[in-house]
Amino acid sequence: MRAVIVEGLRTPLCFPGGCLSELTIEGLMLPLMQQIHERLTLNDADIDGLLLGRALSDTHLELSIEEAFIQSGFPERLGFTQVQADGLSCMRALEYAVGLLLSQCSQMLLVGASESISQHLNQAFLHPSHEEQTSESRVHQEKSLLLSRWLGHRQGSELLAAIEKTRLDQHISRQTLDELVMAAQKRAIQALEQDLWFDQLVPVVTEGGWVTEQDDAALNPIMQENLIASEPFEANSGITPLNTARLADGAALLAVTTDHHAMQQGLMPLATIEYLRFFRNRMDALTFVKREMKQARNTYTPLPYLEICDVCAMDVLDICQQLDLSPTKVNLLGGCLATGYPIGASGFISLLAGLVAINSEQYEQLLLMTRDARDRWSVLSLRRS
Repeated sequence: MRAVIVEGLRTPLCFPGGCLSELTIEGLMLPLMQQIHERLTLNDADIDGLLLGRALSDTHLELSIEEAFIQSGFPERLGFTQVQADGLSCMRALEYAVGLLLSQCSQMLLVGASESISQHLNQAFLHPSHEEQTSESRVHQEKSLLLSRWLGHRQGSELLAAIEKTRLDQHISRQTLDELVMAAQKRAIQALEQDLWFDQLVPVVTEGGWVTEQDDAALNPIMQENLIASEPFEANSGITPLNTARLADGAALLAVTTDHHAMQQGLMPLATIEYLRFFRNRMDALTFVKREMKQARNTYTPLPYLEICDVCAMDVLDICQQLDLSPTKVNLLGGCLATGYPIGASGFISLLAGLVAINSEQYEQLLLMTRDARDRWSVLSLRRS
């Protein structure tokens, strides 16, 4: 018996202070829950509850999530659990769900992640006056946002220094990193224009109207002149706010069950979960992925497609070099560098991007690498159904 993903949806991604800034975590989840309820067309008894991966626990969230369940058409009895983790929260929630399914404690679960960066940060800072809306002030905002969230831990600052050391050791120029970001954004815009996200992207209603894929963060162009003007995090560093992922508001939701239950219900799985592994550092994760790639080459089987959920262009480039892969062969929909990085939900956004990529490019296997600010990693393997 294997765990399978039978549905996966996400909201558009918007930068803090943008189209989704008025929505709370449950407000971002509501349209996804409504759409899941409509698409699965199951009896309410077939879904046991929602697991929500959270980087920060919220004791007031349970009541509002229950209200969102009812608004979505689910019964009041549906359970809700926050899976709190200080890193890799999406993958920890998925691990918990798979454990419940394979132990037959549940037959189908919704597993989600939602984050409103706008709700966490000072609104006055996010909405400066018209006079302050300059390119320079925006760059400083991006720097402060990333430092305050992703690099908020002491370990985060150490990690930034380690990334810069890798850049210097490998003689990678800042221009190379900027070009990688520009190429990623072009791929992300192309994916949206070609409607590759058509089945997964759910519009959201706000007081300002509909927020659709046209509001996705990837469509906010990062111009070359902005990259050049972007101030480094540290003096003389090549790591800047614009060659790292820009934070975003957004949410994602998966429906997960077993292959046996999916067959009984007449559901076509999107992918089978082969394994989910956790590693203490990048070196251990890379060693494992290298072994997977080597085994594929030795057995003359197609190489798995690699999706890297990371916030820094330097890390993406370094992983590609370590695995002897071209950067043009990973993150085919742009990755977090282009689409934005919703802390707490980025893992599932990348998972859905990987599913779109392997289906459109006819790959058989997806390897998803995710990391947190303390350089802990996970590797998820999905097999296309």
